[in-house]
Amino acid sequence: MQYADPQSLRLFIAVCECGTIARAAEREFIAPSALSKRIADLEDALGVTLLIRSQRGVSPTPAGEDLLEHARPILRSLQRLQSEVGDHADGIRGHVRLLSIRSAMAEQLPDDLAGFLLSHPQVGLTLDACVSSEVTRGVMNGAAEIGVCRDFSPCRELRAYPYGFDSLAVVVAKAHPLASRERLDFIETLDHEHICASQGNSHKKLTDRAAHEAGRDVNYRLYVSSPEVAMRLIAGGLGLGVFPAEAVETAVALYQVRVIPLNDEWARRTQYLCTSAMEPLSPAARHLLQHLLQRHRAVQGAQAA
Repeated sequence: MQYADPQSLRLFIAVCECGTIARAAEREFIAPSALSKRIADLEDALGVTLLIRSQRGVSPTPAGEDLLEHARPILRSLQRLQSEVGDHADGIRGHVRLLSIRSAMAEQLPDDLAGFLLSHPQVGLTLDACVSSEVTRGVMNGAAEIGVCRDFSPCRELRAYPYGFDSLAVVVAKAHPLASRERLDFIETLDHEHICASQGNSHKKLTDRAAHEAGRDVNYRLYVSSPEVAMRLIAGGLGLGVFPAEAVETAVALYQVRVIPLNDEWARRTQYLCTSAMEPLSPAARHLLQHLLQRHRAVQGAQAA
C-alpha cells in the first residue's frame, strides 16, 4: 500500500463534508476534474474504494468512514506541528476552520475575525454558517476547531465560553395587523399564520414550546428552507416569521417588512464559543480563541461603562 498524502486526505474530507465533487472543488479552490483525479489516486494508493458515487452526489463507503475518522486528527496533528515549528521562525501561521450560527455572523464576529486576520497575515480562515446543533457536532467530530453556537448544553466533549447574545423578533409585512406594534409578547402572534424558515432551527423549538405552555399551537402555513425566501413570502403578506433580530436587520431595507422585538425572556439567548475538550487547539486556533474572548470582554466593558 502506498502513502496517502495530506493534501489528498484534506480533499477527501472536503468531498465527504460537501456531499458532491463540485461543491468540494468550489470550497477547496480546485477544478472538479483535478479533485476527482486526486480521490481516484488516493483509492489506488490505499487499495480500497472510498466513495459511493451516484447522481445525487457521493458518500463514504465503510472503508471511507474509517479513513474519515482517522484523517481529521492526522491533519490536525500535522497542522499543529507545522504551526508550532513555524512560530519559532516568523510568527503564527496555519489555517483555522470556524463554524458559526448566522446571527453571530451578522453581529460582531466578522469585525472580530477581520481584526485578528489583519494582525496575523499568515493565518487563513474558513468560515461556514450552520444551525447551532451542526456547529457543536462539527466541533466534536473535528470538522472545525472553533464554533459559535447558542444555548450551549454542557457535555464532556466540548468546552464553552460566553461570547455574546442574540434576541428573537417577529418579522411582518408593513400591511400586517401587528405591524404598528413596537414590541410583542409571543402569544400575541398565535392568532396569525406563521412561516417557518427551517424546521431544524433552534428558535422553532422555543416558539413551539412557548405555544404549548400557553395551551396553543403555532399555525404554520408554510415551511421553507431559506430565510431569504421566507422574507419574500412574509413581505407578500403570507404570514409572519420569528428570527434572530440581528440576522434580519438588512431585511428592512430589502423588503417591505417590519422587525418587532419580542418581550419574552426566552427570546434573549446567549451565544458561546465552543472548542473540543478532547483535542488541543492548533496554535493559530488557540490565538484566535484568545482574540475572540478578549474582544468579548472589551465589548462587555464598553457596555457596562
